Amino acid sequence: MLNAIASGLAGAAAVTLMNESIRRFDEEAPRLDLLGMRALAEVVSPDNLRTKALVGDIASNTLYYSIVAAAPPEQAPICGATLGLGAGIAAVALPGPLGLGEDATNRSTKTRVLSIVYYTTAGLLAGIVFRSLAGRTRL
Repeated sequence: MLNAIASGLAGAAAVTLMNESIRRFDEEAPRLDLLGMRALAEVVSPDNLRTKALVGDIASNTLYYSIVAAAPPEQAPICGATLGLGAGIAAVALPGPLGLGEDATNRSTKTRVLSIVYYTTAGLLAGIVFRSLAGRTRL
């Protein structure tokens, strides 16, 4: 269980770090942070909305990427990459229909591709971390 959570946290931290770092230097970068803030804006007070969204994103992504633990350790990286690919596609396809706007992840081809790359890379990392941790616990 701890290996799953640690792996999920690695993936969540990776997608968050990519988003927070790259958006500062590239105006076409996805704004995953805006999706979280828009989703929460209807249900929480506006005080510290960015912080609340960041915490929510990390928590939900940790749980999501923890699913890599359902795979055998040797298959966890491909499982993680597949999970990430699914999350990336959803991040591009769903915000518009959900009323969160399309500008955060769907405003250009580059933005769409980077959104998918962020999530896929994070999933791959979660799988690699799980495989590594599972190998250590077998000793």
